[in-house]
Amino acid sequence: MQTGAAPYQAAAGSRRAAVDLYRWNITASAAVYEGLHLLEVVLRNAIHDQLVLWHQSTGTSKLAEA
Repeated sequence: MQTGAAPYQAAAGSRRAAVDLYRWNITASAAVYEGLHLLEVVLRNAIHDQLVLWHQSTGTSKLAEA
């Protein structure tokens, strides 16, 4: 099993190209996480809205009092 920079260097052919590939990977990952974050927020809000409607329709819109 390769660790560290070895997989990048093996794929890129040189240490400089490996560093460039590693930096590209960081940029690509950051772009994916930005979209993933937005999806998570939209999905969480949609689930919340549906749960509120469901609780209202079943008469359980108030939280149980401790």
